[in-house]
Amino acid sequence: MAQGAGSSSVTRRWSYDVFLSFRGKDTRLNFVGHLYESLRQIGIRTFIDDESLDAGKQIRPSLFEAIKESRIAIIIFSQNYATSTFCLDELVQIIECFKEESRLVYSVFYHVDPSDVRHQRGNYGQALADLQKRLEGNDEKLQKWRWALSQAADLSGWHFQPGITKEQEHIKKITRKVSAEIKPNHLNVADYPVGLGLRVQEIISLLNLSSNKESEMVGICGIGGIGKSTIARAVYNSVADNFDGLCFLSNVREISNKHGLPQLQEMLLYKLVGEKKLRLGDFNEGIPIIKNRLQNKKILLILDDVDEVEQLWALAASCEWFGLGSRIIITTRDKQLLASLGIQKIYYVEVLNADDSLQLIERHAFKNLTGDIDHYKDVLNRAIKYSGSLPLALIMIGSHLCDKKADDWTSALNDYDGIRHERVFEVLKVSYDALSREQHKEIFLDLACFFNGEKLGDVINMLMSFRGVDPTHAISVLTDKSLIKIEKDRVTMHDLIEDMGKEIVRRQSPKEPGKRNRLWRYEDILHVLQNNTGTDEIEVIILDLPKDKEIQWNGKAFAKMKKLKVLVIKNARFSKSIKYLPNSLCVLEWKGYPFKSLPSNFHPPALVHLDLSNSCVVLQPFNKAFYFGNGKRNFVLPGKRIPQWLEYYSRGSSMSFWIRDKFPKVALWFLVENDQVYPYRCIFSVHINDTKLDISSEWLLLSTIVPNHIYICDMESIIKKVELRHADRWNQVKVSIKSNTREVIMDKEIFMAVHAYRQQNDFEDIQFRDPRIYLGCNSWQKVQQSPQDWEELEDEMNEDSNSTKVADSIQKITPYQEAEPMTTKLTGGTFDWPVQGAKTSSVARLWTFDVYVSFRGADTRFGFIAHLYESLRQSGIRPFIDDKYLPASEEIKPSLSKAIKESRMAIIVFSKTYAASTICLDELAQIIEYFKEENRRVYSVFYDVDPSEVRHQTGRYGQDLANLQNRLGINDERLQKWRRALSQAADLSGWRYQPGSRKSTIENPMLEN
Repeated sequence: MAQGAGSSSVTRRWSYDVFLSFRGKDTRLNFVGHLYESLRQIGIRTFIDDESLDAGKQIRPSLFEAIKESRIAIIIFSQNYATSTFCLDELVQIIECFKEESRLVYSVFYHVDPSDVRHQRGNYGQALADLQKRLEGNDEKLQKWRWALSQAADLSGWHFQPGITKEQEHIKKITRKVSAEIKPNHLNVADYPVGLGLRVQEIISLLNLSSNKESEMVGICGIGGIGKSTIARAVYNSVADNFDGLCFLSNVREISNKHGLPQLQEMLLYKLVGEKKLRLGDFNEGIPIIKNRLQNKKILLILDDVDEVEQLWALAASCEWFGLGSRIIITTRDKQLLASLGIQKIYYVEVLNADDSLQLIERHAFKNLTGDIDHYKDVLNRAIKYSGSLPLALIMIGSHLCDKKADDWTSALNDYDGIRHERVFEVLKVSYDALSREQHKEIFLDLACFFNGEKLGDVINMLMSFRGVDPTHAISVLTDKSLIKIEKDRVTMHDLIEDMGKEIVRRQSPKEPGKRNRLWRYEDILHVLQNNTGTDEIEVIILDLPKDKEIQWNGKAFAKMKKLKVLVIKNARFSKSIKYLPNSLCVLEWKGYPFKSLPSNFHPPALVHLDLSNSCVVLQPFNKAFYFGNGKRNFVLPGKRIPQWLEYYSRGSSMSFWIRDKFPKVALWFLVENDQVYPYRCIFSVHINDTKLDISSEWLLLSTIVPNHIYICDMESIIKKVELRHADRWNQVKVSIKSNTREVIMDKEIFMAVHAYRQQNDFEDIQFRDPRIYLGCNSWQKVQQSPQDWEELEDEMNEDSNSTKVADSIQKITPYQEAEPMTTKLTGGTFDWPVQGAKTSSVARLWTFDVYVSFRGADTRFGFIAHLYESLRQSGIRPFIDDKYLPASEEIKPSLSKAIKESRMAIIVFSKTYAASTICLDELAQIIEYFKEENRRVYSVFYDVDPSEVRHQTGRYGQDLANLQNRLGINDERLQKWRRALSQAADLSGWRYQPGSRKSTIENPMLEN
């Protein structure tokens, strides 16, 4: 019976490896006795019934149980086997039970012809005839025996014929066969398999063993030392009976590094197909061999500790390499490796729970200890806390302190707190060493030393501030490598991984912290500041000093730190004033800065983030040190007034300005003026025209603001990258702030200002009044010279509120409508539709524009057309749109005619008053004439217009044409040209859009009639 995927055998532990069914008086003292001894000597657990039974005696329940609990059955058919109802009943039980679960059954024909058993002839026929007479008509039982004999005779087995083959040779063959089936099922799992049961069951459920329709891959992922290999071995032992071939390749990473991928392929082929002499020079030679040998074989393959995708390519790049029903399990620390093969079933191994952690460490620590261990309770809990419930650490600690006294435990754990257990450190450091980019290693060390448990947005902003690169990809890589996790929007890592990172930094200079690049322990920072042992190795210092400590220094300790990028002081008292700060700083966060001024020689050109909130500092020259021209700055300074020399002011909860061409270099200043000391929760928003922009995570840092502090931030820091919808026209930018705190009356207490950098802006492209209303306003209005010191910043506040009023009026005169569904269809399909009959001249031609858009500005310029233009442009399509306001009587300009000729396709937007404009009608006539001549594409959009009115010039379109003829004296030729163009355009494929409906229809108006 072929092996199957019976679910009952998946996690089963067999009482016996082999059940022997035989007729005692024929074979007990010779063949069966020798076979039993041969199996027993190689460690195969064999059930043999030692009691002799009379021919009419019933089979005992214990034998039924033994049959159920045996993995393999061997039936020895001898001369008198069929004379025993006991043997026949036993045979029926074996066939029924083993067939149901697809277990293995072998037949041995001992001095018997297999055909006599199959067809019940000879001795077997006579024996059944005799039994039939005794059964007195019990035909049902007799038929069961006949069925079981026929089934068993068809199984694989051995035919022993006296005088032809030696009995001992048969016994060796049987023993080797059984050994080959039994032996691979046993791998050593663990000395104390604690906490494995549920994990193994969950992985087995992912394997879906009940299905043989296809092969599947499952990943087991987790940090080093968490027990991935142990779990994989336990799964292997549990499911091995379901496969025709088994292979557990352990230490793939280590073997690949030391001996190469070809040796791994040789090991795989040896274990699965017995290939002993194969020698591969290159792993590409092994791939086709693996495919060829295993594509029809149902196998279980476990690749343990994979760390490079090339290992998967060489050993198991696809399920198609293996036979149906095969299962491949991969253990790794890097989930991205699993994703590279498209593996979706992944089991993430977590640390042990408290009960399992205690049980595991007790098993390893108290092997020989007898008596009560209650007095170890405190040190055990401390050891578990130190280990972070990581199995490897629990085993190392327990084994190291096995049978030691409680005092020895305390002493050892004190040592662990200083220097981590070397074995645990080396295992965990493998993941760090596997990081291919130095930048990713640096960011990991930053996270380990400073940011474990911090908010993801805050971490990204801080890293960007001094690393100068977006760390998002690096964080993703570290997550894939199981070095960190993102939980509830916070960066987290296992305590031992954090300790591993800190230990890497500590080993840069074990004795002198001033020679390390990161300092986080206040003891080390005190040592460096008080002893002036700092060096240019130090890049980051984050100090949180206990309240009872004071730094005794001379104020010059930072002078040697020429490469210091980050200085964060959260709590500190100093004996003397600071005399030097490095100009290399990118981040200075010193809330409650205790000194009256910053050092006079402090001019940091790369300073990105400054927070001196709740300080008593009086800033001196407000120039070099606080120049914003390089962009993306974020400053918080104490103060009660915004300076008047800034370009524009507003008192209230919003402020607007207008820009074109590109987003200029501007800084936003704002202040909540209030005598209250508690912070306010605020919500910021930025709109360009009618579009609300995404606010960057860096700006969200300011969502809690403190009264009587000036917040200064580049607009680049506030909004994510944005392209202006109307690059060559004016765009309104509106910045708003809303308070979630009822006590704040925003319109009275909020002050906002804009500062534009003259060094980097063309001031013709920024205005502080709506240029479409205030036609005579200047784009640049100089109010005062920039102040030379902080005292000048105490001038009165300009309480102008025109910005808010203008913003409101702009919203009233430019009501944008929802047109996205329509524009999406236009940009999504227009350039992919085939052109029928297109001439070669239009195919090879280089067009100045991709699309010419004809429209009536009064109807659609600020609504549908604006959305369509932006949608086309964002898709990389070059549209031409006439941006000038033209009176109805003006002739079409030559530039428009040229643009029509130089456009690859045209879109005509028919709106309510389209036909009231002679320019639109002349433009339409030219489009139809030029495009028809060259078979270029033209599409029509019926915007709140019935296509039949355009086609037949009825309704509004008929009235407008009549008005033009009467009012302007249009001649008949020109009028007929317009009518012909309208009819032809209305017959083109296009879209019909009705405002108020979220749906637009694509239709061919030719089919309407």
